[in-house]
Amino acid sequence: MNTKTTFLVLAGLASASVFAQSDDLMPQIEAKTENGITYVCGGVGLEESTAMKQAASDYDLMLTFAASNGAYLADVNVDIADARGKSRLQTTCNAPIMLVDFDDAGKYRVQAEANGHTLTRSAQVRNSGKVTTVAMAWPMKTVDMGLTPGTTITQSSGSSTGAGMSGSSDDSSKAGAGSKQD
Repeated sequence: MNTKTTFLVLAGLASASVFAQSDDLMPQIEAKTENGITYVCGGVGLEESTAMKQAASDYDLMLTFAASNGAYLADVNVDIADARGKSRLQTTCNAPIMLVDFDDAGKYRVQAEANGHTLTRSAQVRNSGKVTTVAMAWPMKTVDMGLTPGTTITQSSGSSTGAGMSGSSDDSSKAGAGSKQD
């Protein structure tokens, strides 16, 4: 085997190892069900975040919680209601990514509260097998990062974190939809 072939084989093995590690993390994150809606919260750390993003294709909706500077947030109170306004899921997500699998396609209202400030978004869930992603980003001035000395802020990648934001999170009716179809 020449050195180029050896490198490609080793690179392939390393990639397979990373994917296997990511897949192994998902069983450790417990899925819960409420009113026919299955959900899971995770994404703390790079490996878990990668695993959650890979698992997103198996869910209808992926919510990401962050400050406007891209720092991920956790302990977000989430209330998801159907098109008639009936609350279908109320929980606290202890991590920056929430995956949700609905029993019915349709339009849903997502309200998320962090540090006393609420954001509201709409999400259109289809039976197409494509995940709807909603990035919820709070302005820095409204989010208490709760940092202690020596704490590292995890930055999210991508620029969708601030999508649809207005200048104030107190009046969530001013915020844009913030959802898209992948």
